Amino acid sequence: MLWSWISCLIRQRAERPDKDTPLHLTTRSEYHKFQIWICRSTEAGEVLEVGELDYNKNSTNIPLNLKTLKINQRIPNSQFEVYTEDSRIDDNIGLSMCIFPKDETPDIYRFKLNKNNTFFQAKLAVIDFGVRWALENHKSINIHTYSRSSIEALKSARPRSAIVISVKKNFYMAGDLVGHAKLANLEG
Repeated sequence: MLWSWISCLIRQRAERPDKDTPLHLTTRSEYHKFQIWICRSTEAGEVLEVGELDYNKNSTNIPLNLKTLKINQRIPNSQFEVYTEDSRIDDNIGLSMCIFPKDETPDIYRFKLNKNNTFFQAKLAVIDFGVRWALENHKSINIHTYSRSSIEALKSARPRSAIVISVKKNFYMAGDLVGHAKLANLEG
């Protein structure tokens, strides 16, 4: 959850006590805490259909440029910073994405997945949503995610999952619009 990001800030502060945490990071941290509290409500954007989300696909028909997809590193002067998150409460999986423009109020998108979905699918779905948002709006973004497994799946030369292939296609079409900002403490 976003708590991982917040705990990373706390850990960085403990490792370097001589440096103050920048005000914008402290403000963002408090904003995330508030959003986590709000997101505990039962209303969550749309419900994504699991049947349409993922299935096995033959990887021999995938073009070579998608098999060897190169995910750009962080874009230095991106127009937006995008933070992704997914969580599970009981049998429900939800995902959200915060888009932080420079000096403006952020946009927040929340979705709820059906009960048969996995965290892996949720992580890929929210990354895909961010990439498609960049394509539709013709804006450069950096996607911040803790999901090492999703990034590794996107770099894989032999994907079998339809959602992985779909996200790879969108990354390829986005070209230099999308960068991946590595976060310090990546989890599964």
